[in-house]
Amino acid sequence: MESAYREGKVGAIGVSNFHAEFYSSFVERCGIVPAVDQVESHVYHAQLGLKSILESKGTRMQSWGSFTEGRRRIFDDPVLNKIAKEHDVKASQVALRYLVQNGISVIPKTVNRDRMRLNLDVFSFSLTDDDMQLIASLDGGVSLFGWY
Repeated sequence: MESAYREGKVGAIGVSNFHAEFYSSFVERCGIVPAVDQVESHVYHAQLGLKSILESKGTRMQSWGSFTEGRRRIFDDPVLNKIAKEHDVKASQVALRYLVQNGISVIPKTVNRDRMRLNLDVFSFSLTDDDMQLIASLDGGVSLFGWY
């Protein structure tokens, strides 16, 4: 991949599940800054510290598992539902908006057209500073998938 990148055969290299130490080692050893690092990121484990490290080198953080892939009942979360009610949206939209408003790219998984529309509609509202702080309080700082 390094050769293909340097020869212009590929425009960018992305990585997945690189924690801070592994990411830094990769950049140091390869001399290539990945365009994106796709990592577990959701309201219960946003990884904003990792995001800061990635951004400092020019890498974009992208969330996988934005809805926890069933590991938590995110759509029933009282905090998300309270905020959703105040903005006349769904808890799923609040969860995605939190990530987006923190500068994290998201690729929410669904095959349902109505949910696709809801997922795309996260740009029709903004969370307040109080909303953001309340959602941040949900972050336990631990992977729900046993990473790292």
